Amino acid sequence: METHLAERGTARAIADTPDELLARARATGIVRGTAAARLTALFYEARFSSHPLDHRQRDAAEQALDELAAALAEAETVKAGTGGAG
Repeated sequence: METHLAERGTARAIADTPDELLARARATGIVRGTAAARLTALFYEARFSSHPLDHRQRDAAEQALDELAAALAEAETVKAGTGGAG
């Protein structure tokens, strides 16, 4: 997620939390919907919980990544189409 956001102009600063990166990406309109927030929540659970995550969380993270990648690709297509029309 960080790589895709950085490619679109919202790079993570060294001291940024995932929430701060997500807030900037939302503010600039790069991220819409809930996929990035779900992925960030799963990251926090994986990083800070004492229990191991199971296949449901892994599947949920994979789905969120797929949704986010599709949304970013769609935004690029729209941007490219709009930019070429002028």
